[in-house]
Amino acid sequence: MMWRVVRIHGYLISTWTRSACMTCLEKGGTYELVPVARGGAEHLAMHPFARMPVLEADGLLIPEGLAVMGHLDETLPGPGAPAR
Repeated sequence: MMWRVVRIHGYLISTWTRSACMTCLEKGGTYELVPVARGGAEHLAMHPFARMPVLEADGLLIPEGLAVMGHLDETLPGPGAPAR
């Protein structure tokens, strides 16, 4: 997969948003943190339950922390996340 900057919509007080950011860094990827107003119209347009984070990558919007980290692990270069 090509090297690219992904956009993580969320705020750093969210542990799931921080986990997504750390996944990017551990994989050697680059991300842009896009702050959102929790529960605002823009946020609800990305996720109907106003959860964090939402990943914007490859023309997709991917909600939910585990799905975001799984997508990052599979598509960014670098070693894979350890199996649990």
